[in-house]
Amino acid sequence: MARGSPLLADVQALVGSRHVRSLPAHRRIDKRRVDVECAHWRGRVSVVLSVKGQHHAYAVQRGVNLVNEIFTVLQASYPEYLSEAFGLAVE
Repeated sequence: MARGSPLLADVQALVGSRHVRSLPAHRRIDKRRVDVECAHWRGRVSVVLSVKGQHHAYAVQRGVNLVNEIFTVLQASYPEYLSEAFGLAVE
């Protein structure tokens, strides 16, 4: 994924917005329990969740939800990327 691409910007914006209090509680990630960030290195993107304290189950649940949201954005806006990167059919 190229630095400065609209795809990367959308994923970074989505990940960066997870701590916003205006999100519904079931979509928001509580910064007191988990930090989340998007890392870009050598054309690859990682979503990093850092657990604070003993909130591992919470972090896993929110991480799975976040991956699902990212996939939904990719499916809606970047189906060609999913096809190229993961071999999924463009539909």
